[in-house]
Amino acid sequence: MKLLLVDDEAFVCERIRRQIDWEKLGIDELVSCSDGLQALNTLRTFQPDILLTDIRMPNLDGIKLAEEFLYQHPEARVIFISGYSDVPYLRSAIRLRAVSYVEKPIDMEELAADIQTAVDELRNLRQAHFDQETLLARGKISRRASIARAVIHVETCREAAALLREECGGIPDAQYGACVTALYRTAESETITEEELSERTADFFRSAETDAFAFLSEDRLGIILVCSGEARTKAAFLTPLFHSLTDFLAEKRIRCAHAVGPFCRNVNRIPASWLAAVKALPRCFYKEPGRLVTAREDPAPALNMEELPLSAYSHALKKENSDMIVSLLENLAGQLRLHDGTLPSDTLRFYYTILMRMYREAEKENVPLFDQPMDEYRMLDLLRSFPFLDQLQAYTLGVVRDYYEKVNNHYTDNPIVNKIIGYLQQNYGDPDLSVTQVSEHLKLSATYVCHLFRNVMGVTLGDYLTRLRMDRAREMLETGRYQVKEVARMVGYRNGNYFSYRYRKETGSAPTDRGPEADREGTR
Repeated sequence: MKLLLVDDEAFVCERIRRQIDWEKLGIDELVSCSDGLQALNTLRTFQPDILLTDIRMPNLDGIKLAEEFLYQHPEARVIFISGYSDVPYLRSAIRLRAVSYVEKPIDMEELAADIQTAVDELRNLRQAHFDQETLLARGKISRRASIARAVIHVETCREAAALLREECGGIPDAQYGACVTALYRTAESETITEEELSERTADFFRSAETDAFAFLSEDRLGIILVCSGEARTKAAFLTPLFHSLTDFLAEKRIRCAHAVGPFCRNVNRIPASWLAAVKALPRCFYKEPGRLVTAREDPAPALNMEELPLSAYSHALKKENSDMIVSLLENLAGQLRLHDGTLPSDTLRFYYTILMRMYREAEKENVPLFDQPMDEYRMLDLLRSFPFLDQLQAYTLGVVRDYYEKVNNHYTDNPIVNKIIGYLQQNYGDPDLSVTQVSEHLKLSATYVCHLFRNVMGVTLGDYLTRLRMDRAREMLETGRYQVKEVARMVGYRNGNYFSYRYRKETGSAPTDRGPEADREGTR
């Protein structure tokens, strides 16, 4: 087993290295790094089974490092260490399925026990994938999936390789390569079992001169390809086969991307091919969905995101139209496509910085850029939901154009009333929102705010807020994605019955009057 230790405090790293009996725990290789960025670069060459990392570090914190690590190695294990007990960090650690969260000062016995737990979990997982008796008792598809899952790991490759050769013994002059297919599901995606996915994948690739063994792990489909002849290991031959798999997944409303490692005649080299495919997978971020990328010895250099002029984007945000920042973003996307060695996490962080700066500018102008207040974690989670650069780019450009449209189309000719409207549109989901809260925000008297708003808008501030809430509620209900009580809460009503009463009074219909299917959703 291999472990990567990351902590920006040198004495902590040294103490851990010296006081843990690594051989006893089953750790054969140990590499340490002094910060997250160094660790990120180390991951390109060192493929650890376990990541032991501090959470709060300069340049790149442990949460973001772990996300990048698990993106490449979804079955690996992460242990966090930190001197802080921040709830957001703990929440992120749980979301990333961390083995444990160890606080400083570190109890070495506790840490050793956590590392042992991680080692045991990985060993048991890999051995369970390749239990000889269970393997032989399973059906053919499950058996082939178990062989594929086992042959990518050095510890179980030798035994699995023998069974793999038996399964595809009819293929002459065989060469072996590993592929990893990333699956990007949404709420609309259909459920698909490992058995069905493995069987269909094998059908797409199987012929007299090719075969495929597939397994499913989290959001990754692993495929071991067996091909006869040099030509059949080339991208030109493989691409149409992967197109068939892409089309099948599209029918299930699942997007995907494929990366294939180098082919080898020695079946024991499959683990190396698998690691090469995993390392190549992030390049798919810069391609179209369903694109096949191949591992290569000379990848395109990464774009140095640290050297990009953020000041140019900040300057562009202050202009009165979107042309300058749209041009900057389109040029950036073009450069990134040419530099697909750039880590997707670096690209996401750069777009995140731009969007957060725009969000802060919008706050100053009282422009409701998003339906709900945005913070660092919400923004990061949103951007991580885009598996491809084109989606991220389209979303960002949409926000840019929306921002300038709202900035340039003032609600009224009165700047104070515009600020009131902007504040209401940003905070309508707050059940405690009141005239007093609005007036305190503007540092004006409540009487003046009410009088001015009614004179300019022709309605009271309270009536305007109610209509705003009902408009937002109607939009949410029409999607069919939310129950009535959820919508009530999101538009600022604690009591669902009172919300339904207000909705019926304002719109003339009940919130569940949206067709039979919507009615079931609303009353469920």
